[in-house]
Amino acid sequence: MRTHTPGIDRRTALAGLLVAGAGATLAGCGSGKEPTPSAASEAPYPVDGRTPLAAGPGKKWDIEGNAQRFTGNTFVSPIPQNSAFFRAENQAQRLVRESRFRDHFALLPHNSMHMTVFEGVNQSQLGTPDWPAWLAGKDMQAAHLAVLDAVSRANITAPRPITMRVDGLVQPLSKGFGLKLASVDAATETALRDFRRRMQDLLQMSTKGFDTYTFHSTLGYRLVEQAADENDESQALEKKVLELFTGDAATVTVDPVAMNIFDDMLAFPQLRVL
Repeated sequence: MRTHTPGIDRRTALAGLLVAGAGATLAGCGSGKEPTPSAASEAPYPVDGRTPLAAGPGKKWDIEGNAQRFTGNTFVSPIPQNSAFFRAENQAQRLVRESRFRDHFALLPHNSMHMTVFEGVNQSQLGTPDWPAWLAGKDMQAAHLAVLDAVSRANITAPRPITMRVDGLVQPLSKGFGLKLASVDAATETALRDFRRRMQDLLQMSTKGFDTYTFHSTLGYRLVEQAADENDESQALEKKVLELFTGDAATVTVDPVAMNIFDDMLAFPQLRVL
């Protein structure tokens, strides 16, 4: 099994999407019949004796780390590519890529680095109780337009600037690969939580984990489970990763929050900056 960091040439069509208010046509993103969750797609299956985690039918990646079609919308702040934090994220990915765990992860391309501020809807929620009632009967393309129209009409603005500090890993490398981010001060935290509440009141997204949401920047997805005899080396790698985020790299002022759409995890074209 080999993890790839796929090129994004095929995603350039997304960058040319034309959006003009509620009448926009989001060509090539979320169009056509969307897959719906099924018991078969959620069932784990062994690969080389390991159970897949973030890989398999209906998920964001296949078992070799290739991006699969996974459509949705979200509200994120890109990581500035001229920041020390961004450079440290790249170095952290390199550490994993050069480790014995390189085949265990799908790493995000650098242009996809971001901090999620508010989650929209995605294809895995279609036909489930997590799909907002006001979007009933809409496919992903129609949902993109409806969410964009609602946000545009409400003219909601996000706080800025938003400066975050590294607060460890979201979870151990045995489970995933992402940095936990915390607000640098109480004012920023209050502003972010207030923004999330206003967005929730407007869009009525799933409330699962809303009040306990952890801000984070994902670097990669663990494709397969970690074996018990790999724990010590995995923990040593975690320490090396966190040592990168010191000095100027310990904090980051993220770019403004925007509504984004995605067809996979390789690109997040912006529709509206908030």
